[in-house]
Parts: sequence; structure tokens; C-alpha cells
Amino acid sequence: MDNKTTDRLFRSLSDSTRRQILRLLGEVPLTVGEIVEVTGLPQSTVSRQLKILRDTGLLVDFKEGPRVITGLAEPNGNGELQLSDMINQWVRGQPLPKLLSDRLARVLEGRKGEGDKFERLAYQWDELRRQYFGSQFHLEALCSLLPSEWHVLDVGTGTGYLLPALSRIFQHVTAVDPSPAMLRLARQRADKEGIKNVIFKYGRLESIPQEAETIDAALAILVLHHATDYGVALGELHRVLKPEAYLLVVDLFPHSNEDFQREMGDPVSGIHPEELTGWMEQAGFSVTLWRHLAPGEESVSGPIKSAPDMYLIKANKK
Repeated sequence: MDNKTTDRLFRSLSDSTRRQILRLLGEVPLTVGEIVEVTGLPQSTVSRQLKILRDTGLLVDFKEGPRVITGLAEPNGNGELQLSDMINQWVRGQPLPKLLSDRLARVLEGRKGEGDKFERLAYQWDELRRQYFGSQFHLEALCSLLPSEWHVLDVGTGTGYLLPALSRIFQHVTAVDPSPAMLRLARQRADKEGIKNVIFKYGRLESIPQEAETIDAALAILVLHHATDYGVALGELHRVLKPEAYLLVVDLFPHSNEDFQREMGDPVSGIHPEELTGWMEQAGFSVTLWRHLAPGEESVSGPIKSAPDMYLIKANKK
């Protein structure tokens, strides 16, 4: 965003009427007539203020049958929030004065039929779903399609971020990490969540403390690039897996983000997926899938830090 656009954006927020309209549209997209009814402002004033806000990128118009409705613009979906996106997220979190809230309720009551209700909700649905249900519930639901009797290994578990979901889906979970501090935090997470079906083990990728052919699925999430020897680490994963068992790897493409590498304590900047699939095949795995994973926007309160792109590889033990 250039300086001219930024200046125009901040000037648009200097007017209390425009801020009031923005806050109102943070509740639900509305027609010009509905905004007039809720605010009590002349239609010419509302139309003029809407044009100013549209020019900043804060608002967008939608066609709904014969009506044109206006709402807050949504992020572009590439995982990087612009200043206008952050302002709109802030707007949605601000309380609506009771007078406007009561008027808005009356206006919305006037919208007849289920069609109108769901047309209105369509523009809010993603945000409402995140606010009420979070952004991970569907992933846990999908994972429940996997056999619950599996014994799953989370190698490089770190602070145990995956353990609450894994413990609810699978009967047996083993979490391994070479850092005593990480394991301590993972155990604390498990205690706090009341998790009883996770075994914690201290160990490195190159020497996994697990009996041979006892694991149905192993997860190596953002951990293989920490291995001192990829061949040895993959050999260990191959050893602990049952025949035909699964290995899921998520790792980083090689990148040039030195700040990220330094902050994350990564010894290398990533592993090229073609190299990794070659090592996996040499270790006795059959790669069945690999694809690109772009970092996504997770927080509704602000942008996530810029991160390298990731990829996943799914493989079976031969």
C-alpha cells in the first residue's frame, strides 16, 4: 500500500459519521436505505460517506437480487493482511451503541423470509464460524475418519500442540522430543487438558526410543530439517512403523528469510521436497502424495508473521 493510499485511508477514519457507518456494517451488510433507517442520516450524506469509504478499500458492494448491499471488505485470502483488512477486523470487535443496535434489530426483523436471512449470513459466515467454533474443529472431525485403534507417534512433539486433538482421535499416542523443556511444557499441556493416553519419551530423531514395528502412523511436523542426518532419521521412522504404516511429513521449502530461521532456531533454511522424497524412498518408503501448503491467516485480531511456504509428503512403509 503506497503512502497516498494510506493517507486517504486514515483521513476517511477521521470523521465520526464514517466511523459509525463502518461499525454498523461490521455487524451486517446493509443497503443504503437500511443504513439511513438505522442512523437517521439523510440519504445523500450516507451515499457520500459510503463513496469515501469504498475508495479506501474498506467496503465492497454485493448484488442481492434487485438490491445492492454494502459490507466490510474481506481479506484477499493469500494469508497477508493489508492495513484496510486489519482496520475492518478491529471495527468488527468494537461494541455497537445500544440505540443503533436496537434500530438495527428492527431493520433486520423487517427482512422477510429465510432466503434473506441466509443471504445476510453468507457475508459473515466465515467470521462467525471462526468466532464461535475456532478454525481447527473441522480438521479434528476429518481426522476422526481414521481408525481410532491406531498407535500414533508424534516425533518432535515440541510443546504438544497436536496432542489434544491426537489424544481425542486415537487410543494410543507417543510423543517424542529431544528437549527436556519442550517435553515439560507438553506434559503440562496434557495435564491441563486431562489427557491420559499419551506416553512421553525423551529422544532424538536419529534414535527414536520406540520398539520396532509398533506404530501405525508417524507424524513429523516441521521437524525433519532439524535432523543431523536425514537418512538415519528416516531409517528410524521406517524401523518403528508397522508394515504398510503411514508417515506424514510437513516441512519447509528452502527460503531466504533469515529472521525466521534465527527466531525458530532452525539449523537449515528448509529441505527441498524432491530431495526429501529421494531420501524417503532410499529409507524404504513409498511416497504416495506430496503437495504445497501455503501458510494461512489464523488470527482474527491481526496478521501472522511472514513465514516460508510449507509442503506435505505422505508415504507408506514398504
